[in-house]
Amino acid sequence: MALGAAHTHYSKLLTGISVLYTNPAYVADLIVKPYTVTQDNDVYTVFDKTGFTVVNDVRADRASENEIQFGWKYEPYRIEYHGLKDAVTDKQRRNADQGLDLDATSIEVIKDMILLAKEQRVFGSGGLLRTAANNVGSANIDWTTLTSASPRGDVETGINAVEAASGRTPNTIAMAPNVMRWIMRTSEYREETKYTVNLSTQGGAEDLPDSLYGMKVVYVGALINTAKKGLADSLDRLMSDDIWLGYVHPGESLGQKILTHSACIWTEEYARKWRDDDIEADWMAYNLNYVNKVVAKECGYLLTSVLTA
Repeated sequence: MALGAAHTHYSKLLTGISVLYTNPAYVADLIVKPYTVTQDNDVYTVFDKTGFTVVNDVRADRASENEIQFGWKYEPYRIEYHGLKDAVTDKQRRNADQGLDLDATSIEVIKDMILLAKEQRVFGSGGLLRTAANNVGSANIDWTTLTSASPRGDVETGINAVEAASGRTPNTIAMAPNVMRWIMRTSEYREETKYTVNLSTQGGAEDLPDSLYGMKVVYVGALINTAKKGLADSLDRLMSDDIWLGYVHPGESLGQKILTHSACIWTEEYARKWRDDDIEADWMAYNLNYVNKVVAKECGYLLTSVLTA
């Protein structure tokens, strides 16, 4: 789901074009929830756990209530501007098949590239979720031996860590589809589900379970090119064999002082078009202005390299 799917779109000249393209493989907004702001530089609220402190709430008659700062502090943010452009030449228009909208196609392609980069900043190596310091805990796990692997035990360790640090039970778990298929092959999973799940019919993208150990599963299906410039393309799964689990606010977007793991603070999304007579072409551009921030690291836990011995 693209960030703008749940929000108003800002378009310049190409009204509505930026909403034409959606790719179901992009799921960052399901975990790093959109938080709409109007200022490019300001502050946002960060969970600091003081809400769990028992304070003196006794006051004398005719005295004012005791003042507290409940569970939050303010941290600065600075919006990052993300934009790409592509030219549609007059010659391309003349040679295009009838009915093909080159303007919309160009916007779709460059928006796809911007959303892939956004996905990488969340799920990729060194991304928001896969940085140990952005979570309450992390563990390197080995599930390579199907007969002895215990996904439930390792996941429950993470669940308990989040509960103890945030007071919330994790409701979301994110992984690549192949990791879920591996879990389904473990002896532990097959024993637990042998009376309720027909494993012979599962395995494809449409048949993978929607939940695991009481948490909604978010499948990170995007691929990235890991080859250096000039070399042949080499595609790899964006999230590799890491697993993230945590508590995510169930609403579509965030406001201030709402407990969740992280937020995508954003101002606007728009497409635009302008003429360049020097090259006899029209430029198409797409922009998405945002920055990802951790709200409560206490709400996240990371399992790394679960399929690497």
